[in-house]
Amino acid sequence: MTVRNWDKKGRLQAYRNPINNYRIYKIEDVENLLDQIDVSREEKSSFIKKPQEPKVKKLTVQEL
Repeated sequence: MTVRNWDKKGRLQAYRNPINNYRIYKIEDVENLLDQIDVSREEKSSFIKKPQEPKVKKLTVQEL
């Protein structure tokens, strides 16, 4: 997701430069949003099951 998409979705508020009308974002707002994203990713990753290692039977020379 881009900063402009976050702006469109209301997750980040843009302020406009009065001279050139460029979007300006407060550093604190961006940092807070990134922290929220990190927490969300951590929560999602805790629900994901780690793949199990394949069960392998070790054969002896006689079994080969």
